Amino acid sequence: MEHPDASLNISAVERETGLSKDVLSIWERRYGFPRPGRDDTAERQSAGGDVAKLRAITRLMDTGLRPGKLIRQSLEELNALAEKRIHPRRAA
Repeated sequence: MEHPDASLNISAVERETGLSKDVLSIWERRYGFPRPGRDDTAERQSAGGDVAKLRAITRLMDTGLRPGKLIRQSLEELNALAEKRIHPRRAA
């Protein structure tokens, strides 16, 4: 797992999360997340913490949840929800 302060370019984010560049751009416009910075060549750079949150959202989407319901939650909330949905016996 990358350091929360590390930044990854859009291609690396795509590889790490399984979300296409197009989906990431749509979410940026629609939900205001992720909010990548730009490097000297204007390429998107996402923080490692954002990538961790995107991974958690992707994991929860695989259980049938929609991104609009997940994107506003913190990484901690997403991980707790994933624990309940993906590993219900552990959460009990």
